[in-house]
Amino acid sequence: MFEENTPLELIKAIRPDVLVKGGAYTEDCIVGVDIAREHGGWS
Repeated sequence: MFEENTPLELIKAIRPDVLVKGGAYTEDCIVGVDIAREHGGWS
């Protein structure tokens, strides 16, 4: 579906407030968490 290995460019384009991942993921593994934080999202 995506040409890239990660959705980073899409995340940059839509600037989401929320990124949803399963409990097995830690913040350092989630692509785009820094972008969500920059725009007031994440918790």
